[in-house]
Amino acid sequence: MEMNVQRVARLMAGTDAGAWIVSAGSHDVLEWFAAQPVPTFALFGRRGNVPLAGVGPDHLSAHLAAVRRLLELGHRRIEHL
Repeated sequence: MEMNVQRVARLMAGTDAGAWIVSAGSHDVLEWFAAQPVPTFALFGRRGNVPLAGVGPDHLSAHLAAVRRLLELGHRRIEHL
């Protein structure tokens, strides 16, 4: 599906399902599912500020903790990829 909203929409239109589990969905795909009437659960993916039930790690708090620790250790040029 390559997290392409049009491809996902075609799949969903041709499938009779009572609920969907979206694994590692892009933000666009999860927003699209949130606008649909069928129940959807986001398993990982870009869930931030999308009104769907879901589970996944909180990367932001982990990144903040890592950067704060690096600053405490005296590092000043910190790059993130």
